Amino acid sequence: MNNFAEFEHHPFISEVGAALAAKTNNPDPAMFRVMSAWHLTKAVSNMHGMVKSAVGSPMPINMYAICLAPSGAGKGHAMSTLEQGIFGRYYGSFDAKIEEAEHRAINVISNRLVADKGIDEALARTKAEKEITELGAYVETFDSGSSPAIKQLRAKIQQLGFGALNLQIDEIGSNLTGSEEGLTTFLELFDLGQIKQKITKVSKDSGRTLDKRTATPANLLMFGTPSKLFDGSNTEKLFIDLVTAGYARRSFFSWQASRKGVKSLSQDEAFQKAVALLTALDASPWISKVQQLLQSESGKVYRLTDRADKQLFSYRVYCEQRSEEYPEHQEDVRAEMMHRHIKTMKVAAAFAAVERLPVVLIRHINHAIALTE
Repeated sequence: MNNFAEFEHHPFISEVGAALAAKTNNPDPAMFRVMSAWHLTKAVSNMHGMVKSAVGSPMPINMYAICLAPSGAGKGHAMSTLEQGIFGRYYGSFDAKIEEAEHRAINVISNRLVADKGIDEALARTKAEKEITELGAYVETFDSGSSPAIKQLRAKIQQLGFGALNLQIDEIGSNLTGSEEGLTTFLELFDLGQIKQKITKVSKDSGRTLDKRTATPANLLMFGTPSKLFDGSNTEKLFIDLVTAGYARRSFFSWQASRKGVKSLSQDEAFQKAVALLTALDASPWISKVQQLLQSESGKVYRLTDRADKQLFSYRVYCEQRSEEYPEHQEDVRAEMMHRHIKTMKVAAAFAAVERLPVVLIRHINHAIALTE
């Protein structure tokens, strides 16, 4: 029997987690590992990466995460370092990739109109440009959104064949109530990137977007302080309701009860350690590998090797057996345990993608299990 609790983390999140922990003088790297894994998975999602097991259908590579830590734990500093530093060059090249996708989509729509309807090429191009612009600009990451707005952005992504639905909510305790509609919509998107359309009356001022039935990956990150979220009132009740409704099984969780600085090092030693880790991270090959994700084949399917598949199945059985140890009234805990293999598989594929490998190896599964556990 594998000792699943003792697997090592993937080198990318291990290095980033250690550097962020040192930078923020926070000895607990768990939250930073989850946050770095989320950014990595989101980057692969934007390229519409998929993962395929021998015993399941292809699924989008995506990740939901909930990170709770007290004020001063370094959440803001970590996000800034991830977005502007580690993934800075990736996002710097992202806008150009969007422009490429829009030009490609315009050409595809225009050529289809000419071929199917026999209209003039100039008119077809005008119609195609209108179709693309009517759905608005693509937003790579947003902090809130109504269900109709999310579905409209999803239609834009389907047109482009690029990008993902990326929802990032800060100060979850203050913003949870206002985000309920969007979070309910995201429940449906996790597994296969699909969502049902709502029928509305069509008028000259309000049309209906055609659902192309192609998957649109969705990623969610929520973070904030436990005291603000668990207020013993409506916010706490809503959060528990959402967890029970499905976020338990879909999400990675990190929890830090209190903020404690590093006690074993002197101030000078802590400073020198932070400088050394951050300097090493700046020169790390992982930075260039993250940027290279934009060069990946769009819609690439990462298949599990036979050994990886068997390891994942073994982990699935192990989790199902553990779920039976909990009483039936703890259905959210049981559900999270029973479905751990799904989110494990998705993140394992992101690890394969950043290594520029065409398949998911057993070590990627083990690294993902380490994060899940």
